[in-house]
Amino acid sequence: MSLKSLLASNSQLNFSTNFTSKNTVANKLKSMKNYLAKLSKVVNKQNPSAGFTLIELLIAASLSTVVVGVTGFGVVAITENNNKSKAVTERRVELNRAVDFISEEVRQAKNIATDASANLSGVGGVAPNFSSTGRTPILTLEIPGVPQRVIYYIASPASGTGWLGPKVIYRWGPNFNNAGQYSSGTLNTPSAWQHEALIDLAVASIPSPNSNCQTGWLPNPAVANREGFYTCVNPNGKIAEIYLNGKLIGAYGNSILPLKVSTKAFARSFQIASASPGGVPSASSTSSSTSGSTGTTTSGSTGTTTSGSTGTTTSGSTGTTTSGSTGTTTSGST
Repeated sequence: MSLKSLLASNSQLNFSTNFTSKNTVANKLKSMKNYLAKLSKVVNKQNPSAGFTLIELLIAASLSTVVVGVTGFGVVAITENNNKSKAVTERRVELNRAVDFISEEVRQAKNIATDASANLSGVGGVAPNFSSTGRTPILTLEIPGVPQRVIYYIASPASGTGWLGPKVIYRWGPNFNNAGQYSSGTLNTPSAWQHEALIDLAVASIPSPNSNCQTGWLPNPAVANREGFYTCVNPNGKIAEIYLNGKLIGAYGNSILPLKVSTKAFARSFQIASASPGGVPSASSTSSSTSGSTGTTTSGSTGTTTSGSTGTTTSGSTGTTTSGSTGTTTSGST
């Protein structure tokens, strides 16, 4: 082959190669242009100024609702439990206070009637001024110096009184003064004694099972007629078991079972007392003597003597003497 032919052949080869390279670059440029166009569309869709789509908003709202709902439910449940616990505690305190009040007056009694409803009114009755109509006597107390029996009973509240019921526990007896003692103004006037409500929201029936009295003890009222207030009294009338069953106030009264409190009280007074000028029961001419922790006391035929912790006292036939903590005193016949 001649040199001229060789050169011509190389020139043709170089032209073909260059033409192929130019086509490849053109294709790549075209592909890049298309990619940039697609990328521009994506970027434009994600532009913050364009806002959220409806689907995105619905998803966000749903998630927010779930989170807020769960949190709110937890807060409401905690608050409700706290309110229930508070209502139960307050109601239990009220019932305990009522039981303590009744027990305190039982301790002042000389005797507890084994049948609280027996021989109350009428001729020869122990409480002729008390009317048992519509009332169920539960606890009848003989208290020294009080002319008629003090009676605790349960009854439905009268309309217009503001009591909620279904049952209310009442006390009938002499009023108390500011010092917590029997008022001299009403002590000897049973016709002026008031039916005072002691506690509201007593239940109308006892939930099953009922708690029965000890063997030989007397129920007041009968077991079949028990309501939110009942007692069991021992045969000699000196001890009473007292039971109160009360509902909670408001909506909790329907959702929570009634609360039950109970106690045992003893009739401790063995004196026959009369009213002192201040309305406080004091020993009469036939009352017995009481000595202190180490003292010794001897009373005469009608006298009353109380010794201090270490004192010794002797009274005459009508005198009354009280010794101090270490002193010794003797009174004459008058």
